[in-house]
Amino acid sequence: LVVFSDEEQHGDCLDLNEHFKEFLNLDMFEKTDYLDYLTKFDQFSHAPRQKKFNQKYTSYLTHLETYLSDFYTRALPLKNLAEERERIQSEFDAKWKDGTCEGWEYTGESAGSDLVERKQARTAEELEEDQDDFDADSDGDNDDDEDKAIYNPKNLPLGWDGKPIPYWLYKLHGLNINYKCEICGGASYRGPKAFHRHFQEAKHAHGMRMLGIPNTSHFINVTTKADAEA
Repeated sequence: LVVFSDEEQHGDCLDLNEHFKEFLNLDMFEKTDYLDYLTKFDQFSHAPRQKKFNQKYTSYLTHLETYLSDFYTRALPLKNLAEERERIQSEFDAKWKDGTCEGWEYTGESAGSDLVERKQARTAEELEEDQDDFDADSDGDNDDDEDKAIYNPKNLPLGWDGKPIPYWLYKLHGLNINYKCEICGGASYRGPKAFHRHFQEAKHAHGMRMLGIPNTSHFINVTTKADAEA
């Protein structure tokens, strides 16, 4: 049985919430909201060329590609993903050779010079990260003062701007409710979204294996060992 999250709507929609959070932490693009992100998340040519070699950006793309491949397999089980990959790769190789890949201003013959530029970009990126770390250490006291100044009596989660999210949004997503799972060693999950998602995560799957029970969709919403073994 193919399992989809609530956001995926049985394969009709993508669930890119986690990738959106990772995107916001890249510090490569202007801050945006989730709806705007959904309209342009696949427009990779907008990334600054030197920033494309950033390790965080590479990691983000890897996670995104892994999810999209998995979703494609689940949502379109009759399609052959390997053949689709081969077709896309062939189209890309042709554009790369002709120098027509959007966002890459070189031809196949100048690939060697691009490798040099890539190494230079990585070096510049490393220097930039070192400088950021130094600045962060230098401003540590100021940051501590700013953190202490944040008024957050309800202990609300922080948004991308470092400030507590609105209380209405907190309650809308059910983040005021904690769900415990005995199978996960008593772990607690804040909000129904995180709770439902955790049934497909490694920690819950490991707990089920320890009980000698397959982690199938039949056991979704089962959180106690007694119910799982019943």
